[in-house]
Order: sequence, then C-alpha cells, then structure tokens
Amino acid sequence: MYFWTDPMIVLGWITNTEPWNTFVGNRIKEIRELTNVEDFLFVPGDINTADLLSHSCDFSELLRSRWCESSKWLYECPEFWPYKEMILPEKAMIEQRKTCCRETEY
Repeated sequence: MYFWTDPMIVLGWITNTEPWNTFVGNRIKEIRELTNVEDFLFVPGDINTADLLSHSCDFSELLRSRWCESSKWLYECPEFWPYKEMILPEKAMIEQRKTCCRETEY
C-alpha cells in the first residue's frame, strides 16, 4: 500500500526523525506506528485527483472530473510515477521542538 501526499512539509515530517513539537510529533508518531515510512510518496498537487475535494467544487464539477477514475499514472509501473527527491522544506522546521537549556553554577 502506498500513501500519496502533495504537501512536501507533511512528507518531510513523516520521513525525518527530528524532534517535532508536541502536536506534530504525536501525529507523526501515530502515523509511523501504523505505516511504513517508505510507503509515503510525493504527488504534485496539479495531478493529485484526491486534491480536488480540498478545493471548493460543486457536485457537477466533481462528476466531470477524474476524481472517480483516479490518475492514469497510478496504473503504470512505479518507475513512471511522479518522483521528487525529498528535501526537508524550511517551513517544516518551524514545527521542530525548540531546545532550551540553562547552565548555572553552584
């Protein structure tokens, strides 16, 4: 089973082991426990048929779309699937847990 996502930030969170903040860290921990990280792949938003529902569209537009058929490339061999080398986006690092320490002498 494969899991496709178009936000590179989410893919960055899932595939990296950085200490994320509490909310993101808990979600990522749960995802990692239930899936294999290697099964997460990037799909550009312009060819992500599932992405149509995240934008406002009416029912008639949904019926005319490719949403019920899925993307043609999904029927191809994996070497023809969209691929993008995973580079952790800088925006993903905003969710990285901040480490604070204080040194005192006694």
